[in-house]
Amino acid sequence: MRPYVVSVVVIAAVVAGGAGVSALPSQRDAVRAAVGVLPAETLNAGVTDWVRARELLAAEHLSSDSPERAIRAFLREAYDADVSANSLLADAAPAMVEHFGWSVLDADWEALAQSRRGAAAVVQFPEEFDLQRVRDGLARLGYVEPAVPSGVWAGGADLVTRIESSLTPMLGYVAVLDDTHQIVLSDRQQYAGRAARTVTGEIGSLDDVAGMSDVAASLVGSTSAIIRPGGLGCAEMGFGDASPDARALAERRIAQVGGLHPYQSVGLGLVAEEDRPQRAQDLVVAMHFDGVPLAEARRRAMLATGDAPAQGGVFESRFRVGSVRQQTGDVVLTLRPRGAETQLMSDYANGQLLFASCGRD
Repeated sequence: MRPYVVSVVVIAAVVAGGAGVSALPSQRDAVRAAVGVLPAETLNAGVTDWVRARELLAAEHLSSDSPERAIRAFLREAYDADVSANSLLADAAPAMVEHFGWSVLDADWEALAQSRRGAAAVVQFPEEFDLQRVRDGLARLGYVEPAVPSGVWAGGADLVTRIESSLTPMLGYVAVLDDTHQIVLSDRQQYAGRAARTVTGEIGSLDDVAGMSDVAASLVGSTSAIIRPGGLGCAEMGFGDASPDARALAERRIAQVGGLHPYQSVGLGLVAEEDRPQRAQDLVVAMHFDGVPLAEARRRAMLATGDAPAQGGVFESRFRVGSVRQQTGDVVLTLRPRGAETQLMSDYANGQLLFASCGRD
């Protein structure tokens, strides 16, 4: 097997007095905001920044009274640009405008949290959006109004199916939170309430989980992002379900670079560059480690070239490594797609050598 040569810049940082590795972004940044409101037990978090998506696609603001064809045209653009890959509600936007009177196209951002205890979505609306529209839609459709304003509107799977068979059961239970200008959705009433209490700060969030806020900080500016804890990242992004040949090739590749250390958390984010075509978004890969050796960034970068087990071919046909940095416990790679139509988020969200975390040193 030929050697893999990659230029790696390793930045050694000294963090004093509890300071973080980067300055805090604005409160509106979707990924950082989502980590602060999703339940701490979340195993898979998907975030879509709809403001950035509209800017990226040069779309006019699409309000609830936009023509259906305009909404569908925008959603096609979002799908082609891969920015809606982690959205729960994108496909349902036309039906939601018709029946509920709003959709995620009215929103700032949307975040989906999946865990063993349940699943929930949080949708952030701009301050000028009147949340009474949400309540009016729920009342009109037959949801049972809660006893308190921040309680859970109860609908259930049967009601959602009667409204529109194609709608997700996650619309079954809805909490409307005026203080944060957010709504919470779930297919279970109890978990909708739990997620709402996370938003209000009564229950711990992903910000309290080791490594999650560090990964989120590395993904600031993402149009679409995924964040996972290390255990799930290893299971989802490893080679447990791959063919014996693909597993053997992956093991050889990992051994060749000197082994890998398991990360505490991992994240992927699509970031658009102003001077590049609108669909040619970079994929930023962020991993947070506990006591990572300085060689980890170089090893991960080496794995981002050459043979691509389970996918076939070589990584270079899909992307090139734009930059690699290592700073305290974080390794961040920027992958630049070869073509304007390349969908790196969809291609690399699961099962790739680059994100393996179970290798031996």
